[in-house]
Amino acid sequence: MVWRALLARLGISLVTLWVVSVLIFIGTNLLPGDIAQIILGQMATPENTAVLREKLGLDKHPLEQYLVWLSNVVMGDLGISKAGLGAGLGTPIVEMLGPRIDNTAMLTILVGAIAIPISVALGLLAATGSHDYFFNFKYYLDPRFFNRYYAGAGVRSFSRLAAFDRLFTGR
Repeated sequence: MVWRALLARLGISLVTLWVVSVLIFIGTNLLPGDIAQIILGQMATPENTAVLREKLGLDKHPLEQYLVWLSNVVMGDLGISKAGLGAGLGTPIVEMLGPRIDNTAMLTILVGAIAIPISVALGLLAATGSHDYFFNFKYYLDPRFFNRYYAGAGVRSFSRLAAFDRLFTGR
């Protein structure tokens, strides 16, 4: 039973990743401009652009481009980043991700170490039911709460807050 649920969740995750990759691919193909000309910049000539388009596979049909990209990603080849490098060789994306994984893992562990104990404590507090006002958000949204606890006794004399109070309380 648990394995079926895990496999179903894995299947849904894979389908979601595939749909997102298709949408991003379509979106980037709809952008104006030619990526080969953008990479070459001022050095772009029709010959250079044609050679770079062929090297990058941009001369192929978009469906073929997507299938080549998808097969490379499945094999672990995320491609080469051309950002900011002009017509140079570029940097493999896997090499760019490597140093960042340490920071990401540290941040994930730190956030988990803070969020999990707070979540468990608040969940236990909510489950006991002894602090109803603490978890009753409608109570905090009621303007009378602010009038009583934050604004002090003279607040009702201010017309704005009184109008706000009438708007939400119906009085």
